[in-house]
Amino acid sequence: MPRPRTLDLTRLDPPPTDAAVARGARVVTPEEVGTVVRFARARALGRQRDAALRLGVSRGMLSGFEQGLGGTQLDLALRVLADLGLDVVLVPRDPNVSLRVNPR
Repeated sequence: MPRPRTLDLTRLDPPPTDAAVARGARVVTPEEVGTVVRFARARALGRQRDAALRLGVSRGMLSGFEQGLGGTQLDLALRVLADLGLDVVLVPRDPNVSLRVNPR
């Protein structure tokens, strides 16, 4: 019987620190991802139309992503990750930004 190959995960970025995770949001559904994307887009790039142009995607695609609509297989990917016992935590790269604090 062949021996399982060892995976070298050391080349991957390390997980965020506990402090970073505290600024983030655990997401399970495409709708939850969309909520975070909408927040980040509004904060960083303003209006959806302007953001879509800057990101090089259609406004419809960005709108659908923010609404958590299917079609990108995000729902399937999140379900597989959850079934594997993995969490997806979206954390702003900027340490001064938190998804937990209302920006207004």
